[in-house]
Amino acid sequence: MASLGSLPPELKVQIASLLRPSDLACLRFANRDWAAAGSWALFEVLRFSGRPQDEPPFWNFGPHAEYLPYPANFGRSRACRMKTVEFGRLSDAVKEVMSLALHRYTRTFVFDPAYYRNGFWDDYRLMLEAAMDEPLDEDDLDDYDIDQIEYEYRVGAWAEPGYESDSSKSSVDVYELALERERVRRVLRPDLEAAAINEAIAYWNNKMEEQTANEAEILTALVKLFRGMSCLEKIQVRPWEFSKWPGLRSCNSYEIDSQRGHLGFCSSLMTEFVAQALESAGRHIQHLQVIEFCPAQFHNTPATRHLFTGLRQLSLDQFSMPPLESQSSGVMSKLLQCALPTLERLSVCAGGKWPEIQGDGEDALFRKTLGMQGEDSPLVFPRLEFLQFRGMIFDGSTLLRFLSAQPCLKRLEFTHVVLGPNGLRWPELLEALPDRIESCQLLEDFRHEPIEGGDPTGRWDPEVDPIPIHSGWKEKKLYGFGCGHFVRKT
Repeated sequence: MASLGSLPPELKVQIASLLRPSDLACLRFANRDWAAAGSWALFEVLRFSGRPQDEPPFWNFGPHAEYLPYPANFGRSRACRMKTVEFGRLSDAVKEVMSLALHRYTRTFVFDPAYYRNGFWDDYRLMLEAAMDEPLDEDDLDDYDIDQIEYEYRVGAWAEPGYESDSSKSSVDVYELALERERVRRVLRPDLEAAAINEAIAYWNNKMEEQTANEAEILTALVKLFRGMSCLEKIQVRPWEFSKWPGLRSCNSYEIDSQRGHLGFCSSLMTEFVAQALESAGRHIQHLQVIEFCPAQFHNTPATRHLFTGLRQLSLDQFSMPPLESQSSGVMSKLLQCALPTLERLSVCAGGKWPEIQGDGEDALFRKTLGMQGEDSPLVFPRLEFLQFRGMIFDGSTLLRFLSAQPCLKRLEFTHVVLGPNGLRWPELLEALPDRIESCQLLEDFRHEPIEGGDPTGRWDPEVDPIPIHSGWKEKKLYGFGCGHFVRKT
């Protein structure tokens, strides 16, 4: 141990990062130097979340899985792991973290506090009403025990209001019985949950008033926190998500917010608030990720320009692709230009995991933002090395023009990306890429308009329609069906 004790502090931190959280907790009792190294590894991620920090993430339709480090890395004391952070009381969380001096270890700040937006419960009621008319199938019966339903029916214990059992029948379609029960439940649900919804609305309104009243105090606290985060590198802003509410059968907030499309999430509002705090604190970050951001809620202000200045990595993820708005595209162009000199990795998702791509893509916001429409000159990122597009449709020729304009671009990744009918197809696009691009991954649904007699869906099959041998590319069989990984031949 004596030889290990003489190691430089940076190497100790690197060693500690390889240990499990339980081992890190023990390491902090070794001596002062190793306690410091263990603290860097344990508390490098600080999360202000509207959900308990040790609650596992629930499945959703979002473009990214929820960020979770090791189970013990909550960035707060053991007694506070079950606590949640509300936007209206953010200053209390800041005081707690700073009193424990945990913020000085933070490299990644995850921000998804409980934010009570206006109209949430109106949207919940609309969802209940819409569910009454939705067609049902066996996929809607996950909450039902089919064998128990059949038993209840035969012994006369059918308990659903409005229906009586008929035990004289010798055979019965149990699944149809379950579907009928679900239909009745959906019809009765708005009335059965009315009292719980009214209580939720009253609680919600109080929280919204608290948010408004404490906004200045919240900003002051966040500025103080950022000033003390001397090692802060990355900020991730997520929407607050929850799946349970007292008195309600189920209440998936992501499903409710998504009814409004890209306007239903408050991530962009939270990002602008964070930007104000960073500017006031005089701090810059290297990596920004915004989950479910809304371009229409972004503004070209000194604070947002400060947020984008100096970024090395940027990830912007949308639930849906909005209509092209000249004002929004102009704002995003100005903000991206702030990151032009330094940006090395860019990721844009415009349609979730399973986007519904409509039309010919002329309404794609980022095609205009990046200068990929008409005769506009594309933005040139002099240090960009990695580019990822997800859930988008492009004209192959204009996409090639943008990619060719990036002088340091080496790696590409496309997921659910479709090439339109009037430009290059995937084999032609890959063949025409500059030699400096070393690899290209095509994941999930990579399509182009079909050639005569080809697949009517336009899906590209490299085995049926291969890249020309002289193109300089070879396919690596690293993924399953529906994926392609192409690298330059050596």
